[in-house]
This record gives sequence, structure tokens and C-alpha cells, in this order.
Amino acid sequence: MTVAKATFETDDVTQETMNQETEKLNAPVIIEIHPDELKHVGPEFVTAVKERLYKSPVPACIHLDHCE
Repeated sequence: MTVAKATFETDDVTQETMNQETEKLNAPVIIEIHPDELKHVGPEFVTAVKERLYKSPVPACIHLDHCE
């Protein structure tokens, strides 16, 4: 069974760095996107994160933190 090692709140500045580090460590991850951040970056950001995670060899998921 694979278990996520960490959960990270993300934004458009830190996302790629987190992807690179979790891949380097081969560490599954949960990416949290807060509603305030979503208002700032827009729904395209979620699409971009999702597409990047699909390319990753490391298991990952997106958690829309506190979204309705």
C-alpha cells in the first residue's frame, strides 16, 4: 500500500518545486489548493497542476482545501 508522506498547500510559485522534490524523494504527496489561492490563480491552475501530476511517476492527488 502506498501512503502519502506529506500534504502541501500550494500556489503558482511553489508547485513545480514541490513536484521536483517529491519525485526526487519518490514520496507520494497530497496537494492542497485553498479557495483564496484558487480565486487568485483561477481554475486553469488546477488544470495545470492535474496535468503535471499525471506526468509524475510519484502517486499524488489534489485536495481542494475547504472548497465548496
